[in-house]
Amino acid sequence: MRQMLDWLKQNKEWVFSGVGVAVLAAIFGLIKSRSGALLLGPKLQVSLTFGLIFDGPYLSDQMLLFKVANPAQRPVQITAIRIPLKGGRNLIFPALTGERRLPCAVDPDNNVNFWTEVAEVRRALIADGYVGRAKVRAIVFDASDGEHKSNRVSIDL
Repeated sequence: MRQMLDWLKQNKEWVFSGVGVAVLAAIFGLIKSRSGALLLGPKLQVSLTFGLIFDGPYLSDQMLLFKVANPAQRPVQITAIRIPLKGGRNLIFPALTGERRLPCAVDPDNNVNFWTEVAEVRRALIADGYVGRAKVRAIVFDASDGEHKSNRVSIDL
């Protein structure tokens, strides 16, 4: 630490000049961009769409599909998926149907899909006081308490 202070005293003219500030800002920016993923945690990509599920020759009712993709270089553990409602309440899915059961890990450069019947979500929205058309989004939680938001979709009630 003492050596660093001595160096700053000897080089204070150029360090605190415009050039010195620019060089230090560039170094700081480079360090931050390289370590940003570690500091901020994983970033999942969440999409919410409508679709149908095929089960052999059978076709499901309309489903709300949750796709969670992991573009990171390490696995991410997802713990829960919810849809925020008015007044700070949430529509949660304790036993969400999907390719895996929650909680589960999403491997690097892979995704996992979950689904629920649109009719169930519609009933929950109506019971919560929604009328007409509701715009909803999903929020996926990871094991490090990160929140990952999906796009919004409209559900006719």
